[in-house]
Amino acid sequence: MCLSALVMNGIQAVYYAFDNDDAAPFGYDSRAAYAALRLPLCPPPLPLIKLASPIAADTLYGPLPHA
Repeated sequence: MCLSALVMNGIQAVYYAFDNDDAAPFGYDSRAAYAALRLPLCPPPLPLIKLASPIAADTLYGPLPHA
């Protein structure tokens, strides 16, 4: 829904720091939701630009669940 809102409102690009690969070990992964909704993300509907982050994923998401 967030992606739809961005596209429908003319947002030119999305800049982000963490993706599904970063979030998956912490239990945050939206790939299953996209698959269930049958939303193709390749190619993405608008530019998705990953930025380098000065913090590590565990600073954002907390310790790994199995740690």
